[in-house]
Amino acid sequence: MLLTHAMEVLMPAKLSNEMPKNGLFVVKNTKTGMFYSRSFKMKQSAKERRNELNTEAVAGLEGVSPSKGPWIVTKGVDHIHYAG
Repeated sequence: MLLTHAMEVLMPAKLSNEMPKNGLFVVKNTKTGMFYSRSFKMKQSAKERRNELNTEAVAGLEGVSPSKGPWIVTKGVDHIHYAG
């Protein structure tokens, strides 16, 4: 976990319109259709990033949990049940 955080500090991820080419899980914005440019091997890591992005998105709304924002976790290309 510490190494992952250090890598993000060195190489911050960006938003893009294209789904990442590899990975089991990706984070997607349901309002804009944009993807977080980094994919994840573990669903829990993707959920943590989703909650961080949603915290910024729902900052002004009272009583809304970070898991209920516009960012969601979806299956990536390498996932066994990916339906493309």
